[in-house]
Parts: sequence; C-alpha cells; structure tokens
Amino acid sequence: ETAGKTMAFLYSDLTEVSPYLKARKKFYTPEAWTKMINALKTSTTLYIGNLSFYTDEEQVYTLFSLCGPVRRVIMGIHKYTHLPCGFCFVEYYFHRDAMSARDYLNGTKLDDRIIRVDLDPGFEPGRQFGRGATGGQVRDDRRHDYDEGRGGLPPRHKQRIEKHAIAQGQLVGPTNGPINNDNHHHLRHRYEQNMTVNDGKDPKETTKDNKDIKDKDKDKDVKEDNDNKDNKEAESSANNDKTDNKESKEDDKKTEIQSTNDNDTTTTNNGNNEKTKMELDSTTNNDTNHTQTQNGDHNKDKDTNNGTIKENENEDEDEDE
Repeated sequence: ETAGKTMAFLYSDLTEVSPYLKARKKFYTPEAWTKMINALKTSTTLYIGNLSFYTDEEQVYTLFSLCGPVRRVIMGIHKYTHLPCGFCFVEYYFHRDAMSARDYLNGTKLDDRIIRVDLDPGFEPGRQFGRGATGGQVRDDRRHDYDEGRGGLPPRHKQRIEKHAIAQGQLVGPTNGPINNDNHHHLRHRYEQNMTVNDGKDPKETTKDNKDIKDKDKDKDVKEDNDNKDNKEAESSANNDKTDNKESKEDDKKTEIQSTNDNDTTTTNNGNNEKTKMELDSTTNNDTNHTQTQNGDHNKDKDTNNGTIKENENEDEDEDE
C-alpha cells in the first residue's frame, strides 16, 4: 500500500495545487485565482520558503541545479535593511525541471532547516522584498519564539526593545525598520493588492467593494492625466514665451550690430575724405612751392643777365675813353 501511494505521488497530476496555495485561496478573487492556476501550468519559477537568514545564493543554486539548469536565483530581502529575510525564487529554463525540483526537493534540509518548495506563477520586480509590517516576512511578524536561523528574537519584540532604548537615549534610531507601522499599508506591492480578503462578507458585497475601488482608482487616474495635461500646457506656454523673448533679443542684437556697422562705415568714409583732403592740400602746396621755385630761378637768371649787360656796358665805356 505504501509503495502504491509512492507511485501515485510520482505519477500524480503535475499541475496539482499544493495545500499551501489551497489554504491561501481565500485571499484571491475568483478571476485572480483562475489566472494564477493557468500560469502555474507553464511556470518555470519556484518559491523557496523557510530558509535561514544565513543561506546565500550559491548554496541555493548548487542544490537546485541537481534537477536541471537554473536560469537565475532571486534572494528575498528585508524591505528596509535589504538583508536576506528567509525566502527566494528559483527560475529554470524548462517547466519540467521546475516540476522535478518541486517533487524531489520539497521538504529537504538546507542549512539544517527543512525548506518548502512550491510552484510560483512568476517573479515580478518588487516581490523580492518582504511583505511584513516590519519589513521582513509576515510569518516572522507573527511568531513569538526565538529562532536563531531567522534573526533570533521576533521582529515586534525587537521593535519594542529599540523603542524603549531610543526613549532612554541609548539608541539613535531603529535598525529593523520603522517603529510605527500604522502608515505603511500603501507600500504593498501590486501582487498583494490583487489579493482580497473576504472576511466573511457576501461575494456580491466583495464584488461591489472591488468595483468601488476600481472606480476610485479610475477617477484618480483621470485626475492625474488632467493635471499632467495642464502641466504640459503650462510648460509649453512657458517655452513659447522663452522662444519669443529669445527671438526679440536676437532681433535687438542684430539691430545693434547693424547700427555699429553703419557707424563704422561712416567713420571710415569720414577718415577717407579727410585723408583725400589732406592729400589734395599737400599736392596744392607742392605745386605752389614748385611755382615759387621756378619764379625764383627766373628772377635769378634775369638778375644775372642784367649784371652781365651792365658789365658789358661798363667795358664799352672804358674802351671809348
């Protein structure tokens, strides 16, 4: 009979949902549950729970590589301290390898702790962070015993100790996340927001509540779109004003440059006119000096001729005597 159960386990339906996921069905809407079940049929991702805080990525990779080639390992980390907090995701290349790891490695020991291996619908960015109020896993927020492999004292007990130490002036600030966790519900990941707790409500009331939430989200999105549109219009108007001012400044600059060029041209023309006038005056003076020099030479020749004639007359007079 035992052998029959073992063989039945080995050849059971590979898409069978684990007891853990069945227990969490109440946290999902019918649509989300159906979507998750369909994703599990082809999933290559595994969720590994109950890990020690001191188990590293290399140990996980070595163990799960026994069932097939591992694509990557994503270690779960504390939301505030970014330290390992006891879970991880393992992605394979093929669905059959993920199923083999689930069947053969679930319940095995790793770092002296019995680990839980289960199929996961797929990793999304943000799921590597703990979802507990203190930043770690929810199961650690609920425990009351001392667990050396999971950080020792329960996180809430640590928070009380830190709060008392800060009040006494013995500690500067918290080391395990915020002391007051009442205002951190909005930090939930979309993966958590898709899960709805019925809390004994009628399914119709739950559907109505979900519809109201969707309507509020839609109105919020419309308001944000309108705000973004107004901001874009204001920004566009400001850019147009800047462009107009820039064009006006460029026109003023061009006018100033043209005026400067005109002044330079006028100054150059005046300089050329003065230079031409000076050249003309210089030419006139040279002509005058040349004329005076010619007149002087002529007078000198005339005087010389007159002197020669006079001397000849004197010589004639001496000869007559």
